[in-house]
Amino acid sequence: MKSASSPKSPRVRPCVIYVDTDNQRHQLARPLLATLRARGYTPRLAFLAGNNHAWALSQWHASFLQDPQLTRSTSAQPVPLQREAADAALMLAIGQRLREHLTAQETIVIVSGDLALLACAERVAAAGAACLVAHDALQAPPSLPLASVARLAVQAPEDSRRTPTTGRLLALLRTTAPLAAGGYLKAQVGTVLSRAGLGRQERAAFLASVPGLRERVVGGQRVLFF
Repeated sequence: MKSASSPKSPRVRPCVIYVDTDNQRHQLARPLLATLRARGYTPRLAFLAGNNHAWALSQWHASFLQDPQLTRSTSAQPVPLQREAADAALMLAIGQRLREHLTAQETIVIVSGDLALLACAERVAAAGAACLVAHDALQAPPSLPLASVARLAVQAPEDSRRTPTTGRLLALLRTTAPLAAGGYLKAQVGTVLSRAGLGRQERAAFLASVPGLRERVVGGQRVLFF
């Protein structure tokens, strides 16, 4: 008499997540984890890097800390408010752990649309590691030459995608940003738009669509006049 064979356990695919919080909106944090798990991945650790100018780093960090599997294995690294500072921090972190990831056969998930990190993903794949580039479904990054680097488009909640009207933006600015020479500091405007759920590219597109918007340098700071 043949013994009943026990059902096979589902294959566990561990993954490690590296997030450019300056490039991807924090509203993607929970949908990202849900999407990865739906595809059979099990997050083992997360490393976040960003300048935290609009509190995106803190918000990504808070979301990941609420996940039982990442509570003790998530780290956040603030970087200077300089171009590609987060990219550099992430590439260094990936390089330091690459051998460990290869040995453990972990999939490296890079959450960004920046060209520097896309190039990093290609090098990671060329080194023999499984690599996945995750991004906002509405902000597809440039094409990747290497077929071995897969993409994962993450859908954010609908209520986080509502682009504020100019009137709504001004109302928010009046309560959150100080008036500067009759206008609003560009950095503060970016913060308000980020809080409203807009990513970097969407913020630029929104400002470009505002009729009559002018930008001037006042006292060494960029000021927007609506």
